[in-house]
Amino acid sequence: MEWAAASRNLARRVTVRSKYGRSVITLRAYTQAKTGQETLSFAGTVKDLILVDECPPDELVGQLTIRTINGNRGKGGRMRFSMTPELGVTQLVDNFMNNRKATQKLIGPIAWEECKHLTPDKQAAILANVPEHEHDMRMLGVPFFGSGLVYPIAENRIKCEPFEYSGLHWWRCIRAIDLGIDHPTAICWFLYDTEEDVIYLVKTYAVAGENAATHTAAANSLFSHAPIVFPHDMDNREKGSGKTTRHYYEKAGLKNGIDFHNPDESIHVEPGIKEVYERMRDGRFKVFSTCTEFWREIRLYHRKDGKLVKKNDDVMDATRQGVVMLPRHGAPLTSRVGRPSVRRAMP
Repeated sequence: MEWAAASRNLARRVTVRSKYGRSVITLRAYTQAKTGQETLSFAGTVKDLILVDECPPDELVGQLTIRTINGNRGKGGRMRFSMTPELGVTQLVDNFMNNRKATQKLIGPIAWEECKHLTPDKQAAILANVPEHEHDMRMLGVPFFGSGLVYPIAENRIKCEPFEYSGLHWWRCIRAIDLGIDHPTAICWFLYDTEEDVIYLVKTYAVAGENAATHTAAANSLFSHAPIVFPHDMDNREKGSGKTTRHYYEKAGLKNGIDFHNPDESIHVEPGIKEVYERMRDGRFKVFSTCTEFWREIRLYHRKDGKLVKKNDDVMDATRQGVVMLPRHGAPLTSRVGRPSVRRAMP
């Protein structure tokens, strides 16, 4: 055992001898991240296995990776990260969550409910001293954005289990679509309990690389009689033909389209975000637990330097537009088309 000179009871090097031979474990902190920034003690070394405890800064990951190139007797070493994503969606976190390669494996996120030693009483005691907007990061292992999170609210406050709604004829419904070219096209389906003023997001869809006909078929799979909210770029024209995106969707059979606008007729984003967040806080916006695309995006939806990060926000945009438009433009849940009518007999 080799101890650190500057810190008491801090090991820096441990040598283990076993039947497999001699192994050396070194322990280092990563307060200095790049070669050339003061001293990076492991620069130039070869490692068989690197275990990183807690999320490292992105600029350190490359240096760690290089150390494993010739490890394991030239076959290449390995890296393991055991961490809570407290730094938010760093490049490392994004790679594992959204752009994972064949050489990478994600085990988790590991929720507290999977840890038997964390009883409900212990969880409650811990959370009592943790800010609410950090609860999901701690309990579920989802990325933390701090003040940059657009909707800093615990998921369990807006999540609900799916329920049967076909008999609720007086409720209203609407659809909303957000167009994607080099990113997914997203569609959201909503219900509105007019008596309680509660909006439910009941289904989501996010698919990239398909044509208008495919997205139209998805949009018409539920509430096909209801209006569908179109974003402002629906009238963008194709360079070659001059035809608009709206033309292709309407030709594919997407009917009842209405253009998005706020109550003041503007198309600004922030009023809608405020409306959605206020509904979340008041219990007037609920999301079915089965809306996986929504849950993935809300954990990534954040601001940087005060500005919205336009990435992983397709379902978020469709959600905002649907929530804003539903109270004013929603259709009855059950279409009158095809419903039997009854005439009263004359007295």
